Amino acid sequence: MKKCLLAAVSSLALMGGASAADLVPDFRSPVYQNWSGFYAGVHVGTAWGSNIWNDPADVSFSTSYSLSGVLGGAHAGWNYQTGPIVLGVEGTFSWTNDRGSNTLNNEIAETLGNPSNLSTTMRYLGTAVGRVGAANGSTLYYLVGGMAFMNESHTATEFFRPFGPLVQQAVRSTRSGFVLGFGAEFAVYHNWTAKLEYNYMDFGKKGIEFPAIEGESLTLDQQVHVVKLGISYLFH
Repeated sequence: MKKCLLAAVSSLALMGGASAADLVPDFRSPVYQNWSGFYAGVHVGTAWGSNIWNDPADVSFSTSYSLSGVLGGAHAGWNYQTGPIVLGVEGTFSWTNDRGSNTLNNEIAETLGNPSNLSTTMRYLGTAVGRVGAANGSTLYYLVGGMAFMNESHTATEFFRPFGPLVQQAVRSTRSGFVLGFGAEFAVYHNWTAKLEYNYMDFGKKGIEFPAIEGESLTLDQQVHVVKLGISYLFH
């Protein structure tokens, strides 16, 4: 009888211990993907934007057109992680074929000394940004902000109707501005990650000169949007 009583008391003690352990909160730190270290990779995407032209010598003149195209390039950066917070810096360089144009009507053409067409072709885009993000398991959500730069070619064509083009001049321009954006990055396999990111780039206003066309100078106001998909290798 005593043996049975002791066995019953032991069983109750074990059950009580297990129940008490179940009631204790689990204060172990959540598991995050390790994003710290240097990384590098490649990306592809699309870019679009708008060019707004004005003549500072004639406030009545204004014309605009949209640009669109694809891009591809490389990126590299460095992350520092503390808990779920990830801080970093990144540089990108992308070749692009973004282009757009607008044919001017006769009234506007006379304002500019008869350039009857304006067009733009982008050559490359680049950024130097800071990143701040929050890790959630194997996903990193982040914001970016910093400097943007581009190189492009602008062409003005002056027609002498009805005999065709009279003067055509292309000028190259390198511009800088700012970039803001957001994205999400995913751990996909060992040290490989994939990301989807949106950037808004504003290059502000800049004077563009066409010396061959009566020394004409126009003011260009330009913004660009970029969506890109990238893959990176994280070295850590």
